[in-house]
Amino acid sequence: MKKFKLLMTAGLLGGTISLVSCSEEKIINENTGGTGSITPEEMVDCTITASIKQLGTIETSRANWQNESYTWSAQDAFTLWERNLGTGYHFTVSPGYDGSQLSASAEFSGNMPVKDGHKLIAVYPYKEATAFKDFSTFSIPEISVQTGNAAELGTYSYMVATANVTEGRIPDLEFSPLTALLQFNLTNTSDKELKIYRITLESDEEVFPGELKITENGEVESVSTLRKNVTLDMGEQPVAAGATLSGYMNMIPTTYGDTRLMDGNNKLTLTVTVWNGTAEQDIVVLDKIAVKDMKDEIGLDMDQTAYQFAAGNRYKLNLDIDYRFHIPEEGYVIDNDGNIQIYNLDGLFNWREIAEDHPNVIVSLETTGEDNDSWSKTVDFSGREWTPLETFYGTFEGNGFTFENIKIANSGFTTINNGTIQNLNFKNVTFTDLQKATGVVSSSNTSKILNCHVDGFTMNGASGDNICYAGLVAENSGSAASIENCSVRNGSITSDNATAPWLAGLAGKNAQGVILNSLAENITIEAGSYSGETTRNVGGLVAHQDRGYIKACYSSTEITAGTPANLGGLVGVNASGHVRASYSTGNIAVTYSNGQWQSSAGLIGFNNGGRAVASYTTVTFEGTTAQTSVGGLVGRYGGSVNYTECYFTNTPKENEETIAGIQKITPENLAGKARNMNLAIQEAEPTLGYGFVRNTDPSTSSEQPLVISPWDGEIPGYEGPDFDEGGDI
Repeated sequence: MKKFKLLMTAGLLGGTISLVSCSEEKIINENTGGTGSITPEEMVDCTITASIKQLGTIETSRANWQNESYTWSAQDAFTLWERNLGTGYHFTVSPGYDGSQLSASAEFSGNMPVKDGHKLIAVYPYKEATAFKDFSTFSIPEISVQTGNAAELGTYSYMVATANVTEGRIPDLEFSPLTALLQFNLTNTSDKELKIYRITLESDEEVFPGELKITENGEVESVSTLRKNVTLDMGEQPVAAGATLSGYMNMIPTTYGDTRLMDGNNKLTLTVTVWNGTAEQDIVVLDKIAVKDMKDEIGLDMDQTAYQFAAGNRYKLNLDIDYRFHIPEEGYVIDNDGNIQIYNLDGLFNWREIAEDHPNVIVSLETTGEDNDSWSKTVDFSGREWTPLETFYGTFEGNGFTFENIKIANSGFTTINNGTIQNLNFKNVTFTDLQKATGVVSSSNTSKILNCHVDGFTMNGASGDNICYAGLVAENSGSAASIENCSVRNGSITSDNATAPWLAGLAGKNAQGVILNSLAENITIEAGSYSGETTRNVGGLVAHQDRGYIKACYSSTEITAGTPANLGGLVGVNASGHVRASYSTGNIAVTYSNGQWQSSAGLIGFNNGGRAVASYTTVTFEGTTAQTSVGGLVGRYGGSVNYTECYFTNTPKENEETIAGIQKITPENLAGKARNMNLAIQEAEPTLGYGFVRNTDPSTSSEQPLVISPWDGEIPGYEGPDFDEGGDI
């Protein structure tokens, strides 16, 4: 058999692989459409030396990456396809190659005919095929596997070269890679060993090809089987605390010719799945990061390859993995949806500085679960002063946190709430300036305040002409405004003697808004000693209601007034508003009697065209005999008013006028009115969801014979002992 010594040079993106011989048996002896069959005498044994030139800044991907250089392995092989004959020939590393001393240069052996003018196309790694369509199609699985701590890429690190046989020799071959290499350097920054299950790279769009096809000229013709995910299975490889483990994954590029499958705005998520010693855990290392932002996030400048994973490039992703969450210096995190998670007190104050630049997002108070990293759910401000956020949009999720010993400059936690504030508590709140309308949560609520609670607040020296002061919200205004499942307890409001603010335990004004299942309890309000002509509005729950709704609410307030005022145990003034399924307890003491308008009552001080349904009061009175208008349930009436099943147990003077729907009753008999009151609630608002039940607590039942309870569709009090007490049957 003839033997030739041939020079073959393969340049890898500018580098060279020197092929200096051929040897190995022919792998296909079948003519698949070429010029004719080959006789054994025409076969030539070849010995080839292949060298890989190491490149500079933009590094090229190759089958094996060891010790920061590209090397051949002892198992490397490629196929040389004879295009004229339609036959492929197998070339392998020569037996003399030392696999323990990996090198960028190695000899290959093969056996093939050499015919002038014939066209060749070489493919790495070896690919057995009987037809060009099989030879020219390359695929990569959705899940690649790495069983050790070194690269195992020989199967899927594709390269191609073309040439023509000239003057009885195979000329230089220039190999071009068809794949890109992703190298994940995972450094375990946690405090214990982790086992790496898998690394998953996910795009927000299908951009990762699973199959590639080349032409006879070795050029990429098309890609197909687009996916959102590519995964490297690491097989539970351990990585000790402080150590680094590298994972290697080849992929078909996202660009060829003029086609680009990604752009700079495509968002990538990288998840490392680990065993953390107790459970399987997904550690999201990159969370929806735009390709153009990869340089800022992890130092990977994708701009160098037009924001694509391009053939021949190695993309090194140096990543820290930790099963624990570490709070950034700012104390908060802005995720890729723009939502903000706050992790400590500094983070809360820092968020306030950037909040207006991030409207309409979800802001949540979070803990990490690590005692040394995070605040507890009771946050002690230690008197640290909070400057109100001017206008809040979006959702503030308090997650049950309590802000304790907080000093608020004025207005409230927010000045205007146009979003939702929920599940947030305040304890021991003071104010430094009361020249503006003020409530602990907000000065003005036009949207939703849900499940927020105040326990302990002090407003001393409240002043300002017709300005509202209240325990939760100064003004609840607009048809979209609602306060639900909220409470204010253990607070005091004291006004000065110069002006006429409106004062209340929960909300100063309720203008067209809804207050549902909320209460003000153990609140003290002192309306000062004022000798002017302006009448104040003071209420245990609400000072002034204008076409609003108070439903399933309760107040227990001590009100003292030395000024002209409309005083109500529940509402000071109810102007065309609605009170349903609500009640009040406490005491009203009046020391003013110079003839100016003064009205006080246990439920509503001045009912001006409003309606009350199924409500009661047990408020007691002091010093009321000289007042202009005083009543057990309602002090003064105006416009068209309507009452249904309303009761009071105390009156400040004898022979109070009897009005339809209002009745004086003893606390003992009031307990038997649950059935009638609940039927009235059902008629007024069948879907309210709350009704009255008998209070079984002897320590409070004299002041609160009936208490509010959730209503599950069955009328509370419809059956049972209520039928034989109070004359309801």
